[in-house]
Amino acid sequence: MGYVEKNLRPDERVIATAHISYWSIVLVILRTLLVVGAVIGVVTGLAQSIPQDPGGAVPYEGAPFFEAFVGQLEANLMTAAVILSVILVLVAVFEIIRILCIRMVVTDKKIIGKYGIIYVHALDAYLEKIDSFTIDETLLGRIFGYSTIRISTASDHMKFRYISNAKKFKNTVTECYDRRLETLMKKQAQLFAAAVPARAAQAAVPGDAYARYGVPARPVYTPPVNRPAYTDPQGDGRPVQGTRPVPPERPEGN
Repeated sequence: MGYVEKNLRPDERVIATAHISYWSIVLVILRTLLVVGAVIGVVTGLAQSIPQDPGGAVPYEGAPFFEAFVGQLEANLMTAAVILSVILVLVAVFEIIRILCIRMVVTDKKIIGKYGIIYVHALDAYLEKIDSFTIDETLLGRIFGYSTIRISTASDHMKFRYISNAKKFKNTVTECYDRRLETLMKKQAQLFAAAVPARAAQAAVPGDAYARYGVPARPVYTPPVNRPAYTDPQGDGRPVQGTRPVPPERPEGN
């Protein structure tokens, strides 16, 4: 069971998967071959540039020692070239394994991803928690069809390289985010409607957001009726505290 399957919830389903561009592996192999060839060429050139007969036409007593020194130097150079070539090949193998270990999917609720071998960077964030989703393309990326996806949350910033379907994956994430947001709004509306007293009006107001999701409408405010009139018990035009004068009746004919 992979990393993605381990982090899926029972009610969650995968919508889209980010694919790795295998051109990135080809480029790593070509780059390693070029560097190894350059190292071997430089070492071979240095070995051939070492003088083989320092004494010229006149032999001298140190000639055997010099020949042994030159032979040892050439052997050391070739050994260094072989060791460096092996290191470069191991680095290339590590880079290829790191590329093949990149995983990223979008579900109907969140984005799950990880990259790295020794130090693993993991992403498991709900869609509404994503702060930014950007795509970077280099010159080689535009030529060979791969991009780098950068995802930022409130607590982390992650970079997924060598993605071949980055733009399509971003469009799918946007669609999933819209559906996720609508689902959350519907749940909030239902929770709010459940809190409305039973005596609230059941008819939905036309165009109301509650009618859109098929939940009971908000209660319509109705002012109280038969409110007691304010009077002036003293009859001097000054109402008692908390009361107000009753407006005079309008004469007939006006």
